[in-house]
Amino acid sequence: MLALCALPCLLWKSWPRPHARGAPLTAVLFLLLPLFTTHADIHMRIWGNVALEEFNPRTGQPYEQQRWYSTFLAKRLGATWETAVTNKANLGWWVRHVFDGTNSYTVWRDGRVATNLPQAIVCASPYPIPGDSGLLGNPLVDITYGWSPHTLVTNMHGKVVMPVPWTVVRDNPVAWGYRWDLEGWAPGGFLSAFTVIRDPSLDLPEKEELFRPEIDYPETAAQYAYYVRQIEFNRSIPAGWVRGRFKVLQWMATNAFQIPMASRLEVYSPGPGEKRPARVFTLTATGFAPEPAFTVRPPVLGSTTRVADYRYKRWNDRRIFKYAEYSLDPGQAWPTDHDPALLAQADAWMKHGRPYTNFIGKRQWFAWSLLAVLLIPALLMWIRSKHNEKNRK
Repeated sequence: MLALCALPCLLWKSWPRPHARGAPLTAVLFLLLPLFTTHADIHMRIWGNVALEEFNPRTGQPYEQQRWYSTFLAKRLGATWETAVTNKANLGWWVRHVFDGTNSYTVWRDGRVATNLPQAIVCASPYPIPGDSGLLGNPLVDITYGWSPHTLVTNMHGKVVMPVPWTVVRDNPVAWGYRWDLEGWAPGGFLSAFTVIRDPSLDLPEKEELFRPEIDYPETAAQYAYYVRQIEFNRSIPAGWVRGRFKVLQWMATNAFQIPMASRLEVYSPGPGEKRPARVFTLTATGFAPEPAFTVRPPVLGSTTRVADYRYKRWNDRRIFKYAEYSLDPGQAWPTDHDPALLAQADAWMKHGRPYTNFIGKRQWFAWSLLAVLLIPALLMWIRSKHNEKNRK
């Protein structure tokens, strides 16, 4: 059986025409069906290559210096999953995403600067909070092999309400306000295709936009002004505008399930004349194998890592505790969502921390003040004219 488990990936790499579903390969996979009888039973490891290329969205011409090539490894167990993506030219530039069934973990290191240390984000969500803009191609790896029906969070109207995964979201309100039109799920629980479309009905009032769980509330007037510009820009985008398209281009099929072997994600930029994708992610799997013994767990850290833990985020009318901050050393266990020291950190901030600035209230106060400045002189002139008119009588 162990030999049979290793055969699919070897045959895939040596098969002369991957798109042809030859009888020998199908027969081998048929022997493996007891390992993959249902979505929840799937234990799978998949590896390959992923690339990102950026283009001029008006002309479609590629930007020659804006191409990134990486390798990936993905593991899937039912609705839990983990992915690891590493830049081919710089092995110190990598990202790991994990969903263990309760929490999502993002761990990354930008090795383009040698002194950069690893960072991590933890959240109680079925999808990770991105730590970067996806230059390594990790958004496509996550979507292709990690996402399941459990990943997509919907509102009371059945619309998916989650940020787009190919951009930083902690300081980017433009990541929200888009509807996900899904084509469906293949046998085995992998997503077939989707289109992300602008939907103004998903916009929130300004204050609620700034209090989304994944957003870091602005701390300065300049940052607040930037957020407002982003929100206003997003609301200027017409309904129905397409922001992104994903599709699995090639499947490895058996009688019980289908495995994505190639996929593509196109991301568009709003603007007049920008009809072509600005970013194109492409993925090609080079092998896969059953892995019945593994369990998805929080990522193991190889070096000291600085963590922002959003499971502890809370706020009231005066203060916002954005996240718990701590460092983990190699081999140190991840804290739970009720760690006494981190709970004390959050409670102390909510009692004694610096109050947040109510920029919205200040803006309304400024508007009323400006109105008063304009009206009071006119009112005084009117009173004076009435007084003079009375004296002349």
